[in-house]
Amino acid sequence: MNNNKFGIASLIVGALCFVTLFIAGPLLGIIGLVLGVVALAYKERTKGLAIGGIVVSFIGVIVGTVVLSVNIMHMAYGYLADRSGERMQADADDEDDSKKRKEDDDDISISEKWDINETDKEDSSASEKRGRDETDEEDKKRESDTEVENFAGKQFQGRDGSVIYFETDDEFVWYQSDEDHDDNYFSGTYEFYFAEDAQDYIVNDLSDLGLTKEELTDYFERNNDSDFYRLSNFCCMVMHNDKMKMNGEDIALSSESSDSYYMGFYANDYFDASNMLTGNYAIFTLK
Repeated sequence: MNNNKFGIASLIVGALCFVTLFIAGPLLGIIGLVLGVVALAYKERTKGLAIGGIVVSFIGVIVGTVVLSVNIMHMAYGYLADRSGERMQADADDEDDSKKRKEDDDDISISEKWDINETDKEDSSASEKRGRDETDEEDKKRESDTEVENFAGKQFQGRDGSVIYFETDDEFVWYQSDEDHDDNYFSGTYEFYFAEDAQDYIVNDLSDLGLTKEELTDYFERNNDSDFYRLSNFCCMVMHNDKMKMNGEDIALSSESSDSYYMGFYANDYFDASNMLTGNYAIFTLK
């Protein structure tokens, strides 16, 4: 038996290749090959054991190498897949951030879309009110009445082709198209607020919409070099929708839940506004 020790060792180590594949398999196979060659070199009594050890070890090296290669490729594929997933997630996060920024811009169309501004005033309505006397208040009231008169009894067309008829009795009809007054329209009553009144109405009466006085003040101060986006041109249009006719069907509306609020700037028969509930941008011009 002692004369066959290298051949037996070669055969045993070669067999272990199949038990411990992956990294240890090829190493054991190489050791088995060496032991088999040594057994032949020493001319051990039973050459069959040495030859068997060499054959088994050689097969173990081949099989172990294949298994090791497959595992390495699998690990590399998994790593690349993880990296790709991270990049895709990062791209998705970037897209979400971009959308969020766009939604924020729409929510404060109110600001960023037209860069809400107050040109010559250092402070918002609070500081202005403190510095006004009774004559200023009367002037302001006359200006507000004049602004309302710019809408009452007139028709304004939206950029989508719709037309709003503002009656002199604070009622309106908003037609989807001026070509058809029998169908597809809203009707109800309207209100307008201007300058400081618009700011106070939005901050106090529409506080649920989340726009604060500090935000408005900041918007005006940041854009105080504009002749159009100024506090004196600031305007809030409230549409109390009482009825809707759509596809020939008359539908009564709950005035509170169906109201629409538009915030923007008005001057020279031009109203640059945004729907405060949906963020949709709108332009109305005198028809």
